[in-house]
Amino acid sequence: MNREKSGLYLRYHLLVAYLVDKKGWSARRVLADTIPQSTVEKELITSVR
Repeated sequence: MNREKSGLYLRYHLLVAYLVDKKGWSARRVLADTIPQSTVEKELITSVR
């Protein structure tokens, strides 16, 4: 994910929280990984259904 291109900060915060809290990612991995934002959004939506 690209924090500069992600749009609203609250959305980015939600996606980062999902990766860290629900998927167990480290902060280092969040910053280093190139996972597309759309992929994280789809995973998040699927996880709350």
